[in-house]
This record gives sequence, structure tokens and C-alpha cells, in this order.
Amino acid sequence: MGAVDYEGCYAVYQDAEGNELGRTQFDYGPIGHTDYFFDSPNGELIATVKLVFLEPNGCMLYDFAYGTETVPAGFDATQSNVGLESYLGTDGGDIFAMGDLSNFNAGSTSIEGNGGIDTLKLALGDVLDLGGKDLFIADGHTQLMVKGDAGDKVELSDLLPDGGDVGDWTQLSGNTTVGGIEYDVFYHSGLNAELLVQHGVETVLNNH
Repeated sequence: MGAVDYEGCYAVYQDAEGNELGRTQFDYGPIGHTDYFFDSPNGELIATVKLVFLEPNGCMLYDFAYGTETVPAGFDATQSNVGLESYLGTDGGDIFAMGDLSNFNAGSTSIEGNGGIDTLKLALGDVLDLGGKDLFIADGHTQLMVKGDAGDKVELSDLLPDGGDVGDWTQLSGNTTVGGIEYDVFYHSGLNAELLVQHGVETVLNNH
């Protein structure tokens, strides 16, 4: 939710019975707009959002978005007032499966294992959904990048969301350098997709 800050303006979130789940105060701030977020406690469904404007000058609401999202076990979802969201793991070995998420903004979201040996599970559908054409290599392919530490692991499946198997992942020879960092490049033969994985991270190809 993006809004210009004014005193006396806030949003009230209610469940289906009209019980208040919480509220967001639009605090007065510098000229411009600020992003606000609200996470329903205990996963309660938000049925109604009421906007209250007690400020004589009113409040300008630029955008509003609502959705549901699950968080993989062992991770906490955090949001900041600039709209950046992070999934923070533990100091131990964490497993993060993109398929566990119902909503993921690749442009503003990061995944931090927070220490330990971490595993990221990706499928072909994730690369196609989250990637973009020629993001790192000008070859006309859809690309996604994964950064990590030595010992971390990526498990990469060749399946589409419907279970379709239209090709296999293979590792291309040599490495590519982006921003001074070396990456191993994995290419999908069926749909011209590429995954760039930071060199040193183990990548397991699950071809069917």
C-alpha cells in the first residue's frame, strides 16, 4: 500500500465477523509517498479493510494490493517501509523451496540463508516465471541468477508446474562473469532458459 503521509489517517483490518485484526497508521512524514504493509496475525483471513481519514487535508492513496503467501518452514518473512521483503533463515542448514511460496516478487525480494549450509529448490517453471530475457547474457534466453556461499546447494528440476517434461538441464562449459563474480551456467534444452549459479555453490540437476 502506497500513501502520502498525513496525521489522522489509518487503515483498519477486520475479519469476517467484524473483529479488528490490526491497523496501519499513516504517519506524517516528508513530502512523497511511503509503502505500508500489514501481515494478518496467525494467518487470519482479512475480510474488510476500512480507511479512516481524520486529517482535514485527507490522504492520497496511490495503490493497494492484497494477497496470501506462505513462508517455508524455518524462515521468517520481514518487510521494511521501503517495500523490500526478505526471507531470513536460521544459523543452521535451511531448505527453501520456491514451490512453497504462493507469491514472490523477484524484483524486490531476497532470500538469506543466514549462515549454515543452505539449499534452494528450483524448478524450470520458477526460472521462467521469475527470470527475464537477456538479464545477464545477451543470447535471447530467459535467465535467473542465484548467489550463494561455498557449500550451499541448488536443486534444479526440469519439470513445469503441471508436471510437463519438455527437456533437460545441462551445464554449459566454462563460466561467465557478471559484476566481477563468476557463475556456472545451466541451460534448459526445451525452453531456452538459463540459470546462473555463483561458482562454488553445488548444483544438483534433477532431470526426469
